[in-house]
Amino acid sequence: MTLGGMLKHLALVELWWFSEVLEGNERQPPWSEVDWNSDPDWDWHSSFDDSPDQLRGLWQETVNGSRSLTAAALRSGTTGTPICCAKRSTGRRASRPRSQTGVSRCGRR
Repeated sequence: MTLGGMLKHLALVELWWFSEVLEGNERQPPWSEVDWNSDPDWDWHSSFDDSPDQLRGLWQETVNGSRSLTAAALRSGTTGTPICCAKRSTGRRASRPRSQTGVSRCGRR
């Protein structure tokens, strides 16, 4: 484990929970270009190719995006709406049942 790997991993975690799970957004590059099934730890070891400034910038940009999405959710009053998520490695999009309130359909298909 390295500090660079941790920063890149934390950026991915921020993106996953706030952009993909909370808002149901599609994964964007560089994350969408990774074959997570063949390399589930890409975020940890690919940091060797990045400079400290790049890693810090990636993490900070992702955190700023998470804060914006959280502020928007708080303004819209949707903080009580259930959210669904899939495992990161499946490549499936996380979904949020926007048309329903109070009842989660997570895991029921």
